[in-house]
Amino acid sequence: MARLHLLKCLGWVGALLVFAIGAPTGSDGTAQTPTNEAHLLRINTSLARWLELANRDTHFLVIDHEVDELRLYHHTALLRTCKADLTTVAAVTDSLTVSSHLRRLRSASPYVSPSVGPFDWERYLSDAATRHSALLLSDETLIHAVADEHSVWGAVAGATISSVDLRALFDALTDGTPVVRLPKGWASGDVTP
Repeated sequence: MARLHLLKCLGWVGALLVFAIGAPTGSDGTAQTPTNEAHLLRINTSLARWLELANRDTHFLVIDHEVDELRLYHHTALLRTCKADLTTVAAVTDSLTVSSHLRRLRSASPYVSPSVGPFDWERYLSDAATRHSALLLSDETLIHAVADEHSVWGAVAGATISSVDLRALFDALTDGTPVVRLPKGWASGDVTP
């Protein structure tokens, strides 16, 4: 009797897993292709990482390609939302982090290397961001301010945000801060990559 009950329960669990993992057809009735399944896997991986980070008592950054914005969270609290111009990234990395903070301290000719200023304490004045600063992620994409005629970053892969938002994120995030990249289609259910 106990075996029969266990088999019935496993049957329901198996059916639910098949439905949750993905049926052979999409929501519009078309057959799932390997690229759609890979896209669903990327979405599920990103959402699992987001939930994992939301359960920790730490801050993290979410890059949402669905609505073109960056969101700074601490635990489950949303601290800041930044509208962004995002470039398309092919891969979603499980362990994406802020790799380093990049600064351009002073203008220099391309043939002259920057040196210490006239005062030995000058480098300790401020660690705050400027409009020429950027955040480098571990997948080699940049988060930088809107380009102008004096921009050092130009057209690079990553996220372009306002200089006010860049200063806030630059000062709030540390090297090693986790980043979650949510691909297009994660909220709408559109599985076409």
